[in-house]
Amino acid sequence: MTVYYTTAADVKAYAKITYSDLGLADEAAYTTVIDALITIVEKIIDDHCGVPSTFFKAAGLTITDEYHDGDGSDELWVKYRPIVSVTTLSRNKAGLTSAADWEELTAGPGADTHYLLYAEKGYIYIYGRMPGVGRKNIKITYVGGYSTVPGPVAHVCKELTSNILRGILKRKLDPQNVTAILMEGGDVRALFAEDVALSKEHKRFLSAYRLSRVGVG
Repeated sequence: MTVYYTTAADVKAYAKITYSDLGLADEAAYTTVIDALITIVEKIIDDHCGVPSTFFKAAGLTITDEYHDGDGSDELWVKYRPIVSVTTLSRNKAGLTSAADWEELTAGPGADTHYLLYAEKGYIYIYGRMPGVGRKNIKITYVGGYSTVPGPVAHVCKELTSNILRGILKRKLDPQNVTAILMEGGDVRALFAEDVALSKEHKRFLSAYRLSRVGVG
C-alpha cells in the first residue's frame, strides 16, 4: 500500500503509541496498520480540498486531457492549481461539425513559441496561435500540485492518523481487523467519525489548498 502525505515513522513519533500498546506483534505489522489508516486520511483531505485523489503527493498529479472552451482570452486557467509542469497544450483548428484537428502549441519564450507558464498562479498566457472562440477546442495535459507535500497537508494527515490510532486504543479494537476491512475496500470512516473530524485548526491549515472554482469547458 502506497501512502503519500505522511509516513508511518512520522505518525509513530507523533502519536507516541507503540505496536505493543495495540496488541500487535511487531513494527512491521504496525506499519501496515498505519499505512492503511493514512489512506483514509488522505481521502478526507482530498475531499475537503476538492482535489483528485493523491493531488498533494510529492511531484504532483498528472491531469490528462482537460478540455476548455475558447473564449478569446489570452489566459488559460487550469482546474487544479498550482501547476508543476505542462505536458501538452493543444488547440483544435476544426469546428464542431468536422473531425478534430489538434495542433500542439510550444512553450516559450523564444522563437516559434506560443505560451508562457505561470506555474504558481496556475495559468498559461497564450500569445501565439491563439485558440478561437469555441467549445472544448483547447486541450491540456499537465502535472498539477506541488514538488513536495505541503507542510500543512502533511501535518493534518499525521495528526488525524494519530487520532485514529488513539480511537482504536480507546475502543479496544483489533487494528488488524480494521486493516483487513480497508484492504477489502471497506470504509471505516463512520466508525472513527469523531477521530477524523477536521477541527477549525485543521481547516485553517488547509484553507490555502482548497480548490478555487474556475469554469472549465
